[in-house]
Amino acid sequence: MKKAIYLRFVTLTCAAVLICSLATAVLFAVHTQNRTENWMVNLTLSASALYRYDQDVDALSRALGGNRVTIIAHDGTVLADSEANILSLETHANRPEVRRASTYHVTTAMRSSSTLGRRFIYAAIRTDDGNILRLAHTYAGWLYHVNELMPAIFLVIMLVFVLSLYLSRRFTRTVTDPFYRMIEAIANHESDYTSPYEEIEKVMRSVRLLFQHLTDEQLLEQQKRDFFSNASHELKTPITSIIGFAEMLNKDMIADSEKAAILTRIETEAKRMNTLIGDILTISKLETREADDAHEELNFAAVVREAVEAVSPVNEDSMIAMTLSLEEVIFYANKQRIYELCVNLIENAVKYNKPNGTVDVTLTSDETHIVLCIKDSGIGISPEHQARVFERFYRADLGRDKKIGGTGLGLAIVKHIVNSYDGNIALHSELGIGTEVIVRLKNVC
Repeated sequence: MKKAIYLRFVTLTCAAVLICSLATAVLFAVHTQNRTENWMVNLTLSASALYRYDQDVDALSRALGGNRVTIIAHDGTVLADSEANILSLETHANRPEVRRASTYHVTTAMRSSSTLGRRFIYAAIRTDDGNILRLAHTYAGWLYHVNELMPAIFLVIMLVFVLSLYLSRRFTRTVTDPFYRMIEAIANHESDYTSPYEEIEKVMRSVRLLFQHLTDEQLLEQQKRDFFSNASHELKTPITSIIGFAEMLNKDMIADSEKAAILTRIETEAKRMNTLIGDILTISKLETREADDAHEELNFAAVVREAVEAVSPVNEDSMIAMTLSLEEVIFYANKQRIYELCVNLIENAVKYNKPNGTVDVTLTSDETHIVLCIKDSGIGISPEHQARVFERFYRADLGRDKKIGGTGLGLAIVKHIVNSYDGNIALHSELGIGTEVIVRLKNVC
């Protein structure tokens, strides 16, 4: 591409200079011809003032700068000529400048002389005695001037050609280097490259969108793979336990005194699997925005109280002191989704608390947002885990989470619900001190 641009630029430059030079030469030649014609008209007017019938035309020619002088009668007969023998001259009645000659008005013509075989500019005027005074100036025509200028034109073209070789190289680099840099940026996936040319920048914007699209698709595919892999792993554990215990019961490998405990384990694993499947279905619907049309005006504080009641059985063993400070807020939303949000956050605050700990739940609102804050005095989350706790199946403490029956999807569900209402969620935690989760939902009621 660089070579092609370089050659085309040199060619166009030289062609432009050639055209301009020729046009200038032609205009100059035509202008010179017009000036010569005007000069002949003025010279003829001056000659008519000096003209006498009996005057020596040779002397008059010398007085007029050596230009040919001819005296012609009204019928076309040549009476005198400074350069030709009048006896050998035919009638000039049909000469264009003679036919059109008039008193006080000079007529001109440009043609070759049949008598002398040279090209002249003729100028003629009818004098007071009825004769015609004609002057002739040797003039080859405007092409003669063009030919005279050709060496200069050729020299200019050569100079421009040499200069264009240098300038074209520099110009070509300013055009092609950004393209090569753009290609390099695309090859290296550098989507932040900025070009000085608007056209290239448009291409880069399209490339950035393509990069983003491909990245989003790759991320989505990876998330799907991770989701199914994690879901399969999470489901495999309770299913394996249930199958194992069932086989032991079926083969009478368990004593009667232990059957009650085994059946309890089977029931626990089944409930765990049911909870996990329910969470998987919930997060799947949230990601695809399914079943979220059942919006209604609801009392947010009442939903929070329902969530607290639902978590009460979990709280009975840990003896967590729960404090509620709830503003009566009307919110337009899907009640089930808001309930799931509250249950997940309050249940986490209880499950990951310390014995005889505390949980403070507050609900406030302003003109733009509803703010739900849940603060506990629990075990806290270490800094390296805080940024990832909202990921699906992520557990900060795998052993503890498995023990208390967490699925690893609760906070992922919460984040999806918050995002669906154009809200945001913030987490502040200190290991061994406690955790505070603040949810801000856009107040659309």
